[in-house]
Amino acid sequence: PSWNQQAYVDDSIAWADNPLFGWIEKNPKPDGTKYDIYADGLKIYTTVDSRMQQYAEEAVKEHMSDLQKRFFKEKRNAPDAPYSTNTAEITVSARKKLIENAIKQSERMRVARVAELSDAEIERQFSTPVHMTVFSYDGPVDTVMTPRDSILYHKHFLRTGFMSMDPRNGYVKAYVGGPDFHFFQYDMVSTGRRQIGSTVKPFLYTLAMEEGMTP
Repeated sequence: PSWNQQAYVDDSIAWADNPLFGWIEKNPKPDGTKYDIYADGLKIYTTVDSRMQQYAEEAVKEHMSDLQKRFFKEKRNAPDAPYSTNTAEITVSARKKLIENAIKQSERMRVARVAELSDAEIERQFSTPVHMTVFSYDGPVDTVMTPRDSILYHKHFLRTGFMSMDPRNGYVKAYVGGPDFHFFQYDMVSTGRRQIGSTVKPFLYTLAMEEGMTP
């Protein structure tokens, strides 16, 4: 799909240029079968520091859980939550499109399409309350809600990425791609696209001082 074209391009380049990308597919066992990275005794070496990784995960959880409480409070009883009600920021049609896309990209929709369910059957399935487990910073929560509402619930959660690198050699010491891998497998570090924000400041200030301005 058009929204995933950049990931397709990135993956294609990585497949060609990065020997670790798709390693299992590129390196079969002598008998032609594929390695099981969890059970075949492979040794995987990484620059990640286990202690720094633990601190990074704890920092993400502590900071984001606090921000999340504020966001839930802000959106409480808002008719268009988790999206803005300001049509200057996002139109009603754009908001509807975002929700439709989230439903289309869900695993439940993929399974429904494979089962060749009709549009009416799919709509009924997404509108019928079922038992499920949803994410919370206090641990997974068993509840009952419609699949559509569960998608909107998870859309409420703020996303973040955390990567710590040794600037002397480029070694990655800690890497957190999101708030919880089980529920959010979109990698905000390598895949997320966001405005650069304050990252631009050193470049801007450097240019200013090169042009003769003082700190």
